[in-house]
Amino acid sequence: MTSARSTTRKSAAIGLAVVGIAGLSLAAAAQLNASSSTLGATTTVVAPCQTAPITATYATGYTTAAPVGYKVTQVVLSGVEAGCVGKAVKVSLLDTGDNLLGAELTATAAATTTLAVSPVVPASAVAKLAVVISG
Repeated sequence: MTSARSTTRKSAAIGLAVVGIAGLSLAAAAQLNASSSTLGATTTVVAPCQTAPITATYATGYTTAAPVGYKVTQVVLSGVEAGCVGKAVKVSLLDTGDNLLGAELTATAAATTTLAVSPVVPASAVAKLAVVISG
């Protein structure tokens, strides 16, 4: 009978330890905060600085350098709202498989932001533009 009580007590102690650790984990997670300028291990809705769509276009130029053809020389973002002006902007030119073409472009956002593409990218390879404004 002593053996049965000992086993029951051990099981109860282990159960309480698991519940205690789980409670500490939840309490620690509840202390994390996230905002538009920080990252954390939590989910929260962050109000964006931009409420309307941004127009993204790119300029091309014909080159005889291999491969011959039209290359993207710059990306222009327009319609950037005042709440986003002055924040960091990143633009990526992507192919159909979402692979980065060339280098990620970075600048400080203005109402109209022009980013030079270097090295230039074949225009026929560009399928998407990804734009992130943060800060």
